[in-house]
Amino acid sequence: MQRRTFLKATGVAGILAAGRAPVFAQGTKLHIVRWVDFIPEADVELRRQAPEASKALGAEVTFEFINANDLQPRITAAIQSGSGADIIQMLWNWPQLYANALVDVSDVAEPIGKAQGGYYDVFNASAKVGGKWLAVPHGCGGNAVAYRRSWFNEIGIKEFPKTWEEYREVGKKLKAKGKPIGQALKDACDEGGLAWDDTNNNRAFHAGEISATLNGASIYIVAKRQKDKIKDDKGEPLYQDIEHAALMPHGPAGQFALYLPFQHSIMKYSKNQKLAKDFLKWLHQDANYGKWFEVNEGYSVGAAKKWEDHPMWGKVDKPLQVFRQAARLTRAFGHPGPASAKATEAYTKYVIVDMYAKAVQGTKAEDAVKWAESELKKIYEA
Repeated sequence: MQRRTFLKATGVAGILAAGRAPVFAQGTKLHIVRWVDFIPEADVELRRQAPEASKALGAEVTFEFINANDLQPRITAAIQSGSGADIIQMLWNWPQLYANALVDVSDVAEPIGKAQGGYYDVFNASAKVGGKWLAVPHGCGGNAVAYRRSWFNEIGIKEFPKTWEEYREVGKKLKAKGKPIGQALKDACDEGGLAWDDTNNNRAFHAGEISATLNGASIYIVAKRQKDKIKDDKGEPLYQDIEHAALMPHGPAGQFALYLPFQHSIMKYSKNQKLAKDFLKWLHQDANYGKWFEVNEGYSVGAAKKWEDHPMWGKVDKPLQVFRQAARLTRAFGHPGPASAKATEAYTKYVIVDMYAKAVQGTKAEDAVKWAESELKKIYEA
């Protein structure tokens, strides 16, 4: 087909001749709410793309970035008031929890997944409800234990522990040397961890206060991008001493992982649902999505398997390669049962987290488990 014939057939010729975007969306505004990313450059890239999307869609596209912990309150308030952002980022399997308030976006999600090698299994649990896609998968934040290579070597550990019990013993030795692990469980860990939020372990690692912590790729990436500022106790760039464990340690029942899937949902109250769908299609075009994907350098991996083969992986440092297939490993809340709204509610109410917190703070383990069982029954038997 000749270029002129193609442009005429697709209607693009008229747009180009007029020198402006399609008329259907003139004067319309599209509001997207997302978390403040742990990779600042990722938000910078989306802001950079907003004018391009505005021009392509003939509407004003605006991003609003808020703290991740404020996302759910914002969603709840928007649903209750029937007004707010047109598109809101969903973490974990929140679409299960807010299903009645979300638009069916199967006509957007299905073609994207098919064209990009298929979505990872976790998205069938996190973004699909009752056979319908209620969110368009956007990416997955893999987790791995970031640790100080030299400090592990100092106690004779050349490879990361294979089991949790081995990890505990290594952690006890490190803590005795004033270099605890950055999660809050007793004899191997930083006692102050009970008061941490999602960013404290990053800061503690960069400050040389902890020897290891479960985290995404952001600890390494930020340390490298700020190598003149974030240094080790010898004054050398800290990133040079950071390694990542390939997989989580084994427990009695096997080896499991919980990584963060995130996606975009269109709210039913939105008066711009077609425009919102057009934007999500635009966002996932290779040329646009690829730029966002690259600046993440492995922190946020693709929602579909095609992105495992992106040239970026040939450029990133070896400690980041572990994240290349990270999304293949994760399971969703409720596993091995269904990733239901009840499973999401249990997570949202911190039932399992608080069970461990009670035990760490002195409650008998048996009593902490009984408390959690009671709380879960309130949710699942309601």
